[in-house]
Amino acid sequence: MYVQDFSKLFSDVHSPLILSLNFEDGIEEDVHIAENSVENAREVKRVQKWDVEKKNDFVEFIDKDKISDLVAELESVDSNHLSQGKINEVVEKINSILLDAAENVLGTYNASQGNRTGKKGKKGNKPWFDKQCWNKRKIYRGAKRNYNSNRSEVKRKK
Repeated sequence: MYVQDFSKLFSDVHSPLILSLNFEDGIEEDVHIAENSVENAREVKRVQKWDVEKKNDFVEFIDKDKISDLVAELESVDSNHLSQGKINEVVEKINSILLDAAENVLGTYNASQGNRTGKKGKKGNKPWFDKQCWNKRKIYRGAKRNYNSNRSEVKRKK
């Protein structure tokens, strides 16, 4: 899996992902997924952060039967009569397969409703980034804003 270069054609803020699925029988399918930039704010269940140490477990938990069914379905689709609905259905199935594996391996948590990112009250990702560090950063950023606004005022007066 890798991230392609940013293109405004796919999204205003996201880069497309390339996912390569390799099967034991030697079939390789490339699936292009454009990340959805609008998240359902009411959705409460979230998957925990990615843990690279669980990479192999994640691969093992991907439902190979569902992948095989999806590949067979894709092979039977007439590309001359391909609809947006069918494309959306395939993307949803891929999304479901990957999310099921992620939920089983990484686990889930409940985010507060109305909080789009599920990070309300989060103070940082690092263990050393405690409340004291967060407060110091807040003071620093405030001082920096004040300094920059004062410099702008001086320039305008000249």
